[in-house]
Amino acid sequence: MGVFARFLPPAIIALLVIGTGISACSLQLQPVPTPPLLVGPQAVILRQNPVTTAPSANFLSQAQIRQQAQERLEALLAQQRFLGRKIMLAGDSDARYQRLNGLFERVRSVSHLAKADIVPVLIDAPSFEAYTFGGSEVVFHTSFSETLGDDALAFVIAHELAHIAAGHASEASSLTVINIEPPIGAVRRSDLYSYGHEEEADKIALVYLLLAGFASEPALSLWQEMAKSAKNSVYDLFVATHPATRDRAEALRENARLFTTESARFDPDNLLNCNPLYCNPARKD
Repeated sequence: MGVFARFLPPAIIALLVIGTGISACSLQLQPVPTPPLLVGPQAVILRQNPVTTAPSANFLSQAQIRQQAQERLEALLAQQRFLGRKIMLAGDSDARYQRLNGLFERVRSVSHLAKADIVPVLIDAPSFEAYTFGGSEVVFHTSFSETLGDDALAFVIAHELAHIAAGHASEASSLTVINIEPPIGAVRRSDLYSYGHEEEADKIALVYLLLAGFASEPALSLWQEMAKSAKNSVYDLFVATHPATRDRAEALRENARLFTTESARFDPDNLLNCNPLYCNPARKD
C-alpha cells in the first residue's frame, strides 16, 4: 500500500460481444471475421486480475517483477543500514520480529500466497510505514508495527499480501511502461499503487483477515480515527495518496457485513476464491 499510518490506542485501525450480425430482413446469421490478434495496450487491458477477475493491465512476468522488487528492496536496505538502523530478517530472534512474523504467518497461511515464499522485513525506524514492492518481502517499520494491536496489524499484513497476490506492483509498472492511465483509479506520479489498487487490496485483505480468525473492527476504527485526524501532519501524506479514510472505513464495514452475512451462500471450502466480495470460481487454492 505505499505508506500505512498508525493510531494510538484505543482506536487501533469487454464482455467483448462479437456481433453475430443478424440481418433485420432475412434473419440469417452473417459470418463474422476472426478478430485480429490483439497486441499492445489493448491486449494488456483485456487481462484479468488473478484474484478478483477485474480488468488488469499487466504484462510483466513474475520473474521480472520479483527482480524489480528485489532491486528496490536492496536499495532501501542499503539506505537504512547507512542510517544505522537495525534490519530484522527471517529467523531474527528479536521479540518484535517474532511477534510480527507470527501474525504474518497466520494471515499468509489462509491467503492466496500460502504456498509462496513471502517473508516480513522489520526495520527499527521511527516512521509509521508498511509497504511491499510486490516481490517476496513486506517491509514494516517498528514504530508502526509496535503501535498497533494484533487485529489491526493483521489487517495491514493482509493488505500488503493482497497487493502481491493481485499483482498490483506488476500492473503499476506495466502502466508506466506503456504510458496509459490506470484502468481502476487515479494515481499520483509518486505513488506505487492507485486508489483502485488500494480499494481492491482492502477488499481482498478483509477476506484474509476474517478467514484467519481476526476481528475486523480494529481496522475500521483505524480508518475512522484517521478521518477525525485529517489535519494531523503525520497523516497528511497517507490521506493524499489513499482513498478517503471515512469512505474507506464505511466500505470496510459494509464489506465485513456482506462477507459475514452472505458467505453461507458460497462453497465454504473455497471462500478464498469465491465469496460475496469477489468470485473467481475457476481458481482453487
